[in-house]
Formats: sequence, structure tokens, C-alpha cells
Amino acid sequence: MTLTIESQSAGISIVGSDGDRIRISCTLESPERAKDVHIRFVRPGNSGELKVSGGLTNNTQIRIEVPWQTSFRLSMPAGEVRVTHVSGNKDIALRAGQVVISGVNDSEYRTIDAGVDVGDVRAAHFGVDKGGFFRSYRRNSADGTYGLRVRLLAGQIELK
Repeated sequence: MTLTIESQSAGISIVGSDGDRIRISCTLESPERAKDVHIRFVRPGNSGELKVSGGLTNNTQIRIEVPWQTSFRLSMPAGEVRVTHVSGNKDIALRAGQVVISGVNDSEYRTIDAGVDVGDVRAAHFGVDKGGFFRSYRRNSADGTYGLRVRLLAGQIELK
């Protein structure tokens, strides 16, 4: 399955699960604003499109549970993205924020391309710890199945 996610600025956790369904939950700093949040999910064929809009305020947290083997593309203006226990292609683009991806290893990814215009790229498993302007980590391998791409204008990328 391939999932496309578009969201306004928020904190987003994408978590792999053993199930075959996608579950979405949203926690707001002001619960009375819940009626203003619009979550739209469309599933054409073997793909899905998730759009979160409206009414988002500070400290909005969105949790997306997906089957553990899911490829996804995520774009949003700013925020914090955490990905845990998800195997598949990942393409993440933010203008500003933090991206933390757990479980990144040599054998899973054919390509890794993580870059930030201003900020940090950390991938301890690969011996990478770079900070400053125009920092990136790129790796191509004959092994692996998936691609990982993370792009930020400003912020921090951490591959664990």
C-alpha cells in the first residue's frame, strides 16, 4: 500500500501495526476546536490519500497507525514527524521542523537521501552527525528494497 499524507503544521506520528487497517487519531490543545478539524481519507485501489486541514492550533498531535509494510509520502509546512516500525518507501518534505525515523538499517534501503538547508542531519548507525548550512547524507546500495528521502529547509533529521 502507498499512502499520500498532506497536513497543516502539526506533530505527526506514523506507527506500523500488525493490522491491515489505517487508524487516525487527533489530539488538540483545545478540545472545543475538534469540530474545526477536517480529516479526509480516500482509498483508490491499493493506495490511500489522507488530508488533514482546518482548525489546527498549537500542540496538535496526529497519530496515524498503518500496516507495518506501508510506503508513504508526507508533506506539511512545519512540525514534528516521528516514524516507528514502518517498512517501505518514505518521502517526507517539511519547510521547518524535526523528523525522527526509527529502525533505519543497511539492509532495508537501496537509497537514502536526507538533507536540510539549515540544521542537523544525524544518522548514528551510519556514523553521520552534521550541522550547519546545506547538510545532507546520501547513500546508494545494491542491497535493500526501499528508498528513503527526507527534505527540510530548516530543522533536524534523525535516522535511528
